[in-house]
Amino acid sequence: MSDSSYKANVSFTSANPVVISSVNHGLNSNDKINVYDIVSGDSVDLGKYTITKLTSDTFSIPVDGTRSTAGRLNYRREVNKNDEFISQKPVNNVTTTIRKKASMNLILKQNL
Repeated sequence: MSDSSYKANVSFTSANPVVISSVNHGLNSNDKINVYDIVSGDSVDLGKYTITKLTSDTFSIPVDGTRSTAGRLNYRREVNKNDEFISQKPVNNVTTTIRKKASMNLILKQNL
């Protein structure tokens, strides 16, 4: 995973559902994150969560934080089985595009 898949010291609310503020997070609804460290607060536990995108800078997770304390956490984006990884490499004026689904299906496409 790239460094952009990891976000450190982002804030979360004590609302229902918990809202996480993470500038330019790049996530979409139904993406999964793994909270691997709690910096402060007690609304969120370590583990995997399916998110709901609210804005480009905020998303929610299905946790009721109303009886807890807001704080900060670290998370990484989890790979979903339908994610597509794209790699392009030009060689001798030919660009080869490699598309891989997380299930490891491979499609090659050449652009001349």
